Amino acid sequence: MDPCHGAGRAGGGAGPWHVDRMISILSGARWRGARGARRGALCAAALLAAVSGAAPAWAGAADRGSSGGLGAFASLGQRPDEPGALALAEGQATYPAGPRRVSLATVAFGDAGSAHDVTASASGDAATGRVRARAGVGDAALDLGTVRLRVGAVHAECSAAPGAAPLGSATVEGAAIAVRGAQDVALEPRPAPGTTVALPGGAGRAYLNERITEADGALTVHALRLRVGDREVTLGSVTCRPGTGATDQENPA
Repeated sequence: MDPCHGAGRAGGGAGPWHVDRMISILSGARWRGARGARRGALCAAALLAAVSGAAPAWAGAADRGSSGGLGAFASLGQRPDEPGALALAEGQATYPAGPRRVSLATVAFGDAGSAHDVTASASGDAATGRVRARAGVGDAALDLGTVRLRVGAVHAECSAAPGAAPLGSATVEGAAIAVRGAQDVALEPRPAPGTTVALPGGAGRAYLNERITEADGALTVHALRLRVGDREVTLGSVTCRPGTGATDQENPA
């Protein structure tokens, strides 16, 4: 199953035709550890691609740059016939393709729980090549069997400008992970980039302020990614790629 599945429902964005394309690209592989982070980056890139068609948004408009935000996505179980299996991606915004801003009151993760005030925004300036994105949730409560997650506001942000490395940040407010038979694990509200928290008893891992830099200069930031066995939930994901500003054709001398 693929965590990008279902993105066509997010804010009236990409339709099933585009979602099928994403699934065909990303499905069929079971990712672990760092590969899970890579899958998240690919998911974000694919969601940007889904709005404009066959290629990521920046492929056809490199001079303008591109950005995207995804409020929440999840892969709960690897087989469609598995009890509680679910794959979704909700709250998607992209620049320049749009929609630029998405807000959802509630996103349900099947029987596992829900997130509220799921938002995403993406913006940019075609003349300067500067872009920004922000995405996350107001709060969420999830039960993944042996692990339960409760969080307040969780958001990821990024910005990028020509000639400079993209910037990113993440906030994870009021977050605690309860592991059956162990003491609760509190998460830092403003985690350092690349923070990893191993859960007691090998129950799973939490990745905070996760960063993935692509060869084309794009930066993806996941505010919180929780991996428990074959179940994975990401709250707040953004991608920014700087542009080069307006071309000579767009602004003739």
